[in-house]
Order: sequence, then C-alpha cells, then structure tokens
Amino acid sequence: MGKKPTYEDLEQRVRDLERESLERKRAEEALRESEGKYRELADLLPQTVFEIDERGKFTFANCYGFESSGYARQDIDKGLNAVQLFIPEDRGRIMRDIRKILSGEKCEGHEYTLLRKDGSTFPVLIYSSPIIRGNKPVGLRGIAIDMTDRKRAEEALAESEEKYRSLVESPEDSIYLVDGSCRYLFMNEKHLLRFGLLIDEVIGRAYSEFHSEKETKEFAGKVQEVFETGKSLWYEYRSQRDGGYFLRTLSPVRELNGRTTAVTVVSKNITELKRAEEALRESEERYRGLSITDDLTQLYNSRHFYDQLRTEIERATRYNRPLSLLLLDIDNFKHYNDTYGHLEGNGVLAKLGEVIQESLRQTDSAYRYGGEEFTVILPETNGEEAVTVAERMRKRFEAEPFPPTFEEKVHKTVSIGVAQHQPEEEFLAFIRRVDKAMYAAKAQGKNRVAFSKSPDGDHYAQSDPGVHIASHRL
Repeated sequence: MGKKPTYEDLEQRVRDLERESLERKRAEEALRESEGKYRELADLLPQTVFEIDERGKFTFANCYGFESSGYARQDIDKGLNAVQLFIPEDRGRIMRDIRKILSGEKCEGHEYTLLRKDGSTFPVLIYSSPIIRGNKPVGLRGIAIDMTDRKRAEEALAESEEKYRSLVESPEDSIYLVDGSCRYLFMNEKHLLRFGLLIDEVIGRAYSEFHSEKETKEFAGKVQEVFETGKSLWYEYRSQRDGGYFLRTLSPVRELNGRTTAVTVVSKNITELKRAEEALRESEERYRGLSITDDLTQLYNSRHFYDQLRTEIERATRYNRPLSLLLLDIDNFKHYNDTYGHLEGNGVLAKLGEVIQESLRQTDSAYRYGGEEFTVILPETNGEEAVTVAERMRKRFEAEPFPPTFEEKVHKTVSIGVAQHQPEEEFLAFIRRVDKAMYAAKAQGKNRVAFSKSPDGDHYAQSDPGVHIASHRL
C-alpha cells in the first residue's frame, strides 16, 4: 500500500472538494437561471425567436414562433429543419446565408417568405448571428419579424364576419371572443366541441357559467389587463374540466379609433408538451444521479459524500439522534494491483461496492471515498450498532473469492474504522477520528474493525476473526 496522506493533506482535500462542489453548484444555478431568463424573455416577445444548429435543425423557438408558423415543439423534437419553413424559391438563398453567418461573414437582415405548417405563406425580416462555443460556430440564433400588415388584416376582419369565421375555424385551436364582462360573443367549432353545446346555447352567456369561481377570477383578471393596456398577453392554463394544459393568447379587438371593444382568445392544447417537459425533468434527475455516482462501484462519489454528511450531522444535532460513520480500506490493495493488474483490481473494488450496498438499510448511504477507500453514513445508528454493521461487511467481503488466474483463488480483506458523532463535534474532526480508527485497525493487524469511542483520545474497541470486541488503549 502506498504512503497514506497526512491529516493536513486530508483537510486540504476536504477543502478543495468542498470548494469545487460549491463552485459547481453556483455555476449550475447561474446557468439554469440564465437559461430560464432567456426563455422567459423570449416567450414574451411578439416576434419569433429561434436557434438552429449548423445543420439547420431547430434547437429552440419561442411561443410566438409556434403560433405564427403552426408548428409545435414536437416537430422540433422530431428534427424540424429551418429550411423547410421557407418557400422553395428562397431555400437556396437561405442556405447560402446560413453558411455565410457560420463562416463569420457579416449578414444584414434579409426578407424571406415563410411557409406555415398548413401551407400558407407570410413575409418576414430575419436578423441572425452565430452561436459560438469554444471559439467555434455551432449554430445561429435570430429573430424573425412578421412583415404582414396586421393593422390592415384586423380592419378587414372587423368589416367581414365571414372572413373572421373562416380564419378562426382552426382544426387545432379553440378560439372565442368575449366582451369586457367576459360574455361570449363568438366561439369556433373546436371550442364548441369541448363544451358539447351548439353556438346558440353559448352566445351571450358568461364565462362563469361554464367554469369554476377560481378559473373565472383568473380569466377575468387577464381580460381586464388586455382592456387596460391594449396589449396581447400569453399564459398557461390547466382546465379543471379534463385536466388538459393550454396556452392561451389574449389579443385586443379594436375599433378604427383604436378603442378596445373585445378580446380574442386563442387556446392551444399543450398537454403533450407538458408531458414531454415532465419526461425531460425526469431525465435531468437521472443525469444528476449519474453526476454524483462512481461509475465503477455504483456508489456515490466523494463530492456527494461531503454534502450528505453535513446534512446528516445537522439533522442528528437538531433532533439529538445518533449518527455513525464507517471508513473502509482494502488491505494490501496495491500489492494485489501490482501482482494481477488494474483490471483485476477494479473487480475487487466493484465487489466491495456490492457487499457494502447489500449490507445497508434504505436510510444508509455509501460512497467511494477515493482509490480503495470507502465510507458509509449510518443515520439513527449508535457506535455499537455501527460496529455490528461493519463486522457484517468485513466478514462478507472476506468470504468473497477472487480468481485472478485460472490456477488460484484469492480472498481479500478490509480494515474498517468506526466512529459515532459526538455533540458539538466539528465536521472535519469527525472525519479525522474515523480515519484514525481505520489506521488503528491496520496497526492491529488488518482485517478487523476499530471503534473510536471518544473524540478526546485514542481509545478504541477492536475486533478480528478470532477475538471478541474488547476495549483497550493504543
């Protein structure tokens, strides 16, 4: 076995790992906050905000982008390519412009004609810039401004109810019109199907007749905001009728003098999107689990150990409950590695991880501390109980045969230090004490458990295969 680190080395290692853990957490929090703000701000803009990779595939689009194009987030997940959104006559030009931007050439805003998912077209002005990571362009982000004369479209809509009806009878979205008292002025077939009513049974009736008091209060507040500000707004809504999720867009309907007279509501069903988001959150949780797990042993790694031990010490102190800690070190592991190779050594480490895991309760947690050292946190466990757990691990591991060659089988052993946390004992002092206990087990002949009974001195109880646990002073 190589030279063991000094107590000062241990303290420095603890400080370094704690600092690294803190810096990592801060960086992750800053990244999540930055991404969250970016998406929130992008979703508030009344223009399309998008990002694509170097192959032209969408990696992000804001709410307005989906609304204006007719595509959904599921289309992005399926690999929607930006070039598909341009009319055939513009596709060669947009591909050249993308290559220019990725090569570093300055590219001013250009006008193109876009295709909605339903095949209709509309003109846009696009400004974009490269996304740089590691001094290399990996895609581009930009904004697409709808150049359609909305004012003219709204005036034409007000003049012709028939045109208005043909526009809002979308097969995908619920669309309806309410006045300042939240009474229905119009409702398309999609929304009528949700209600299970005919149009004559709805017009003139209040929103509150079909929704709960809580839903009505929220909706009335949004309608009032549109009347007061004259601006559109977007928000997510969950229906109490069927539990579905919807993205509502509320827009003012104005007379020629600019006065708001009604509010148009477009309600998009985003239930599948919410399910996808939940799946993404679960995936992120799985990724977090991988980031705190040692690949070889499938135990937690040392970074997570320090965080968890602090938490358990605080809990044990707050509720005056026992807490014990084990530190295990494989005996003569360097000699085994040098003799049979690292591949066989890895097998020993993995097997010890299994033995430890099989010996724990659900509330316990085990960690690969470093190299051939392992540590186990035992909440609600006093020192004597922890010694019993340690003895069980020691005996199970000693019984495991390792066949490094065809001709021989080898049995490996561990030395284990045990300590119970004492009131007001500092974090590092607790770790040092269990470390000293483990060294005591080594000094007493290895393949045994040494229990540190007190933080005030080197007073241990020890065991080996042929000796009962006995108290003595080293």
